[in-house]
Amino acid sequence: MAVDFDQYRKEKRIEYAQRLAKVRSTFSHRVARGRPRDPGKHRLLLRLDHARMKRKLASGEIERLGPRLWRVNYPEFKE
Repeated sequence: MAVDFDQYRKEKRIEYAQRLAKVRSTFSHRVARGRPRDPGKHRLLLRLDHARMKRKLASGEIERLGPRLWRVNYPEFKE
């Protein structure tokens, strides 16, 4: 039994497009907007983050290899 592959693809392409349109219509691609963070809280979180980064650099847990290039040393994985 021979199957005309081109005809089969055309039929399936239509079905696929219909299913894809149906699925895409159910999802919203918009990002939900949240409330902006309190400026004081934002500054505090940045200070805590910088302090944590300095602490990890000083302990050797993180090494700077270059601009935007870092190495994280996990002591639990060292042999």
